[in-house]
Amino acid sequence: MNLPPDRAATLRNAYRICNPEPLMGQDIEKYYVDLSSVRNTETIQNITTKLAFLEPAEFCTILFTGHRGCGKSTELRKIEKQLKSEYYIVYYQQSLKIKQKISDRNGIGASLGNLGNAYRSLEDYRQAISYYQESLKIAKEIENCNGKANSLMGLGNSFYSLEDYQEAINYYQESLKIFQQIGDRHGEAIAWFNWFFSKYYA
Repeated sequence: MNLPPDRAATLRNAYRICNPEPLMGQDIEKYYVDLSSVRNTETIQNITTKLAFLEPAEFCTILFTGHRGCGKSTELRKIEKQLKSEYYIVYYQQSLKIKQKISDRNGIGASLGNLGNAYRSLEDYRQAISYYQESLKIAKEIENCNGKANSLMGLGNSFYSLEDYQEAINYYQESLKIFQQIGDRHGEAIAWFNWFFSKYYA
């Protein structure tokens, strides 16, 4: 979900900002509204605690319900961000199944990319590459430039970890071109940084 960089000044921008799709990336911090005064935030805290106390490879089922657009996915992404900051691995298999069921192509691509990130964190680089390639394929089909760049970056990182530096360089170069085209300076800087170290070791 790509939101306008500034607050809505027109009806069109207001409509886009009110899009019921989940907030993602930097939009979470920019547009998130704290509704703790009218929501049962204890429930969200309990979910975070329950997940944090699971043993490695242990799974649990949590029913998190609400009407479309009420903020379920956004709250879950905030929980995910908190757990990741504490070095937990967050899995996305169930998210992928749901996105596939509702034919959400953009969501499917994002879930596949997140699975790639999870397996790369587990040092299962071949499995990570497989998910990144699937994510890249969907991003190309739906012309999601940001998705393409991130999938290419993930592939570069995976091949770098496998010490296949030339392959990593190729993917970093492709991601760099896209980040430059879409004006993502942060992504561009990371791509340059990764490209430089791959060149150094190649």
